[in-house]
Amino acid sequence: MITSFAASLISVAYPEIKLGYENLLRTFRADSSMRDSIGRVGPAAILVSDEPAIVALQKTNREFVTDAEIRAERLLRDAIGQRYPGHTLTGEELPVQARGDEWVWSIDPVDGTSAMIRSAIMQAYGLPIPEPAPAFGISIGVLHGNEAVCGVIAELLPRHDSLELGRVWVGSVDTPALCDGRAVQARAATSLNEAVLACTVPEIMFSTPERWSGFQALADATRSVVTDQNCIGFMGLLDGTVDIVCERDLLLPDAAAVVPILRSAGITVTDHDGYLVEFDATARKGEYCLLAARPELHRDAVVMHRRGVPRWNNRFPGVDSTGLGYVRKVD
Repeated sequence: MITSFAASLISVAYPEIKLGYENLLRTFRADSSMRDSIGRVGPAAILVSDEPAIVALQKTNREFVTDAEIRAERLLRDAIGQRYPGHTLTGEELPVQARGDEWVWSIDPVDGTSAMIRSAIMQAYGLPIPEPAPAFGISIGVLHGNEAVCGVIAELLPRHDSLELGRVWVGSVDTPALCDGRAVQARAATSLNEAVLACTVPEIMFSTPERWSGFQALADATRSVVTDQNCIGFMGLLDGTVDIVCERDLLLPDAAAVVPILRSAGITVTDHDGYLVEFDATARKGEYCLLAARPELHRDAVVMHRRGVPRWNNRFPGVDSTGLGYVRKVD
């Protein structure tokens, strides 16, 4: 069965990512220059610095990748290719391997590389961990045609100078959502003003006045906003730590796994206007907007997002109220 095989792939990727994380810790601890820089600018600003250890991890000016992720993706592709030689393979780090089949595997060895690097920096130098801590995980999605039919997400936890495997969520169109083998379901909806809203990087995802308007309306209407949670933020909908997730500019590997897991648990997942998410497995560069919540709360969230706000304000840290662009605020 494809769902059980997808879940077994976590054991293929995790050892490589774990070794890579331990190597990050050793690299950071041995780098006295970066230690001094963190002391001056703090752990958040270091990711936009020109420190050699950071520059070596950059794949773009906003995104990072480690050698361990590339190795893990290769291992995953090899395992999938041996089991399903006719399936198409696409991922976060390597080129598409297209074989013309209707089945597409979407792989992200670490969804939240920036969060992983920040966690390694804080752990390497004994810095205090924020609450909630940056979250990241392994994400594997399966599409049949243009429908996301199966997803697996595994939580990765920095612990004891290493990286432990945390909870694992599995869901598909044919099976209920499971967390560590136990069924999970959407809970009764809370009211919008008591809800916790999650968005990984609002200042990047909603970086124009038009985009910011809907997100700010949700942020103003909800009790609190949590950031830097990546795929684990979506899974927070299943344990009650999060009530709404609103994100945009997601690539296929960011979205393909979370949608079937959430839907199989009774969570409503749409685009920001309330329409079903339409995947295009052939558009590797496509970007997706997701709004996810329990059904009753989802309706209220869509209405609020559509309403927007008349102008920007500074309720959320870092908003440029002049409307000239979002300026990231660092600690």
